Amino acid sequence: MTIAPMPPRPQQQGSSRAAPTPPPSSPNAVGAVAIDPVRLLRKYKWVFAASVVLGAVVGFASYQVLRRVAPSYESFALFQVDPVQTQAGVATATIDEREMERFMGTQVQNMTSQQVLQRVVERPDFAGGQIEWAQQFTRGGVVDTTKARMQLEKLVSARPIPNSQLIRLASTAPKPEDAFNLVGMVREEYLRSISQVEIRENENQQRALETQINSAEDQIRRLLSDRDELLRTEGIDSLDGRATQLQNKLRDLNEKRGMYRLTIDGLRAELRRFERENQSPGGPAFDDALRQQVEQEPMIVNLRQRISALESEIQTMDNKGVGPRHRERLSIQALLDSARSQLERDRQTAMERAWFGRIQQTRNMIETYEAQTVQLDQDIADVQRQANELVLIQSQVADRTQRIDALRESQNDWSKRLANLQALAQQAGERQRRDRFQRDLFLDRIRVAQSERVPESLAFPRLVIIGPLGVVLVVGLVGGLVVLREVLDQRVKGPADIAIIPRTRVVGMIPMSDEDPSRPTSVETAFRDHPAGAMAEQFRAIRSPLLRRMQQAGHRSLLVTSGMPDSGSTTVALNMAYAIAASDQKVLLIDANLRRPKLHKILKLADHPGLSDVLAGECPASKAVVSSGVENLDILPVGSSDRRIFERLGSEVMGQLLTEAADRYDIVIIDSAPLMVSGDGIALANRTDASLLVVKALSEKRGMVARLKNDLQDTRGEFLGVLVNGVRGSSGGYVRRNIRATHEYQSKEG
Repeated sequence: MTIAPMPPRPQQQGSSRAAPTPPPSSPNAVGAVAIDPVRLLRKYKWVFAASVVLGAVVGFASYQVLRRVAPSYESFALFQVDPVQTQAGVATATIDEREMERFMGTQVQNMTSQQVLQRVVERPDFAGGQIEWAQQFTRGGVVDTTKARMQLEKLVSARPIPNSQLIRLASTAPKPEDAFNLVGMVREEYLRSISQVEIRENENQQRALETQINSAEDQIRRLLSDRDELLRTEGIDSLDGRATQLQNKLRDLNEKRGMYRLTIDGLRAELRRFERENQSPGGPAFDDALRQQVEQEPMIVNLRQRISALESEIQTMDNKGVGPRHRERLSIQALLDSARSQLERDRQTAMERAWFGRIQQTRNMIETYEAQTVQLDQDIADVQRQANELVLIQSQVADRTQRIDALRESQNDWSKRLANLQALAQQAGERQRRDRFQRDLFLDRIRVAQSERVPESLAFPRLVIIGPLGVVLVVGLVGGLVVLREVLDQRVKGPADIAIIPRTRVVGMIPMSDEDPSRPTSVETAFRDHPAGAMAEQFRAIRSPLLRRMQQAGHRSLLVTSGMPDSGSTTVALNMAYAIAASDQKVLLIDANLRRPKLHKILKLADHPGLSDVLAGECPASKAVVSSGVENLDILPVGSSDRRIFERLGSEVMGQLLTEAADRYDIVIIDSAPLMVSGDGIALANRTDASLLVVKALSEKRGMVARLKNDLQDTRGEFLGVLVNGVRGSSGGYVRRNIRATHEYQSKEG
């Protein structure tokens, strides 16, 4: 039925015609295929189980074939390596690890050297029938020793056993008796080869030690002569006595110099005090000592005596009754006053003369002591120089003494080692303890710890190794093929395959309808018919971020298109329209698939009047829009078949229609034909605000999705991303478990 046109809605800030913003690069965007090992293991678990069984069969069969075609037995002997002997028959208490490592490495090389192996192949019993393996190198009773030795190098091996003093000599052969005999021959020839080597080594060591001892003796004599000559040249009998004498003299001089410095400091302080008193306004303050010194001067003494005589005369006159006005008394009184004045003047002059004399005396004393201090400094420097020269001589003498002691210590050590080597050689010569190869047992550091034995079991092949190896190889090959298949498989199986396409946003995914526990009868109306189902919940999960993005950008129209037919774009468009309408948004769903329309059939509506009639100008949009039977959702059908002209989808009329619809609805959703079969989707993408690409899992390839994504990004509308439809749990990792949990949670009552 038709509906009345709605009043225009106010234009939102950020018009629906706002310029699209490119989608951000996906955080998982990489250039390689993401492989989920857990998903692969679950998907191909029966293939891997079969590969394990097949690998076990292959391993057992390989073991049976190899034990008949190329059997190998191993026999070995062990050698004990002893430390270096420091005394006759006694080993060192502390083992030199580096020396042992070098010695054992040398012996390992000697055991498998070409010289030893050449002696083995030249033995009469090598080709005499005792070793069956050797018959292949015998022609006319003559052994090809070169070829035999080269092959023997591959069979014989030697190596030190870690964390021990043992060397393992081993040989492999197709027959157990051949392996046993080959090890025995190599062991015997090796022991024979080292016998004379050890004797010559002992003799060489003795000669080297004797040379070192004689050289040390010559150096000691030269050093003693140098030390004595040094003492004679310096005229020193006793270094310690001379050093003590210089130290005592230096100490006395330093003490005397210190006393002089203290005296000079005191005199200078007194001189500064004298100078300050001279500069004071009242003049210097004469002390009692200075006054007493002046009073002792003859001139002052004479004046005092004269004054005393005059005072006596006046006293006599007083006694005689002579009055103060008497002429004679006045004369004597005048002489007394004159003498007293003269005394004061002479006393002041004498005190000043004595005061300045004291200052000059202090200066003279300072100069005297400073001159003596300078002489003491020269004496101290001279004594210090003599002490330094003596220290240098002591150092030279000590150096020669130390070198002499070190040489004597080394000489004693070399003498002990020489005596031990001589004792070892003497014991070997006296007791004649030699084996059948004339090996000197006292000089030998190598002894057989365990002789070779005839092997009782195969060294190769071994079932415990071949069996698991077959399983590992087969399972590894199958796993490699599985991974290669996954890498080469370009089909989109889930959101992860979209995420690896650079700059491609994954909007979400819709599971297969048969994996929804609610079992929707019609997948196109799953949201309406089963609102509590897993598919409906998935559309709700997609709706929220999709609406948020469109509202942020001010988008009002959304194109839903697909790459290939039957990808589910109509299903996504209709269910998404139901989901948005359920959120109290006014939605208009337009069927723009003019080539194969299905929307009116799904909803059981008439196909006209509809979009084609509106674009042809035969019918206004308000009369062509019909209700879907669901609140907030209206439908614009495809329209009359005779007016379905594809080119009109990209016309200005289509743009005007979308603009008017955006004024009356919150969201306008357009369903179009697949992009791979027509250009209708690209034309509509240039008229809509945003576009959404729907791809079907296990149907479309990543390369096609990337190309369609680029085509939609080049249009006017913003490309919001890719929605993966029809994802199966086996391909999506944990999709099936999440679907089941969602359904169980919503089915239970609180």
